[in-house]
Amino acid sequence: MAEHAQALAARGVLALAPDMPCTFDHRCNAGAITELVKMLLDTETFGARAERVMLVGFSAGGLSSLLAADTPGVVGFVGLDAYDHLPRNESERLGIVAARRLETETLLLRAPASRCNAQSVSAPWQAVLKALWRDELIDGATHCDFEAPTDWLCRLACGDTDASRQLRVRQGLLDAAARWLP
Repeated sequence: MAEHAQALAARGVLALAPDMPCTFDHRCNAGAITELVKMLLDTETFGARAERVMLVGFSAGGLSSLLAADTPGVVGFVGLDAYDHLPRNESERLGIVAARRLETETLLLRAPASRCNAQSVSAPWQAVLKALWRDELIDGATHCDFEAPTDWLCRLACGDTDASRQLRVRQGLLDAAARWLP
């Protein structure tokens, strides 16, 4: 996510790309994101107090960010080919339950269904989000087109990246920042 953060910073946005503390615990990571948002809003971190926050999450980070997107001060959520938890009962998916309650404006950028995005398991979010600004399926995209930088392992497992598809993802992030963080 570092290159996405750099692109946002080049537009004047304070952008952080933190590591998540928990490998497979999406609620734990959502709690860490919530605490980070509160810190940014409540203290003069980096020399200034944030007035509003936009959350961006890729894959499983998209689920963790969605779970934290109802935190006061969060004005937008961007899901980059987000993942949803796959319990036996579809109605118990963490993301779909959170998406039903969420009132924060949302942008979803997605790849077509593949093994690398759990067959686009987060696609149903778009039908239940109350404040969906935009849902964009990027034709031909691989899961790797949404992370920046990607690596050889992702490309080996999920397919090659394409500069034009990556540019669409980047433009979506910049559009969201212009909308939510003027």
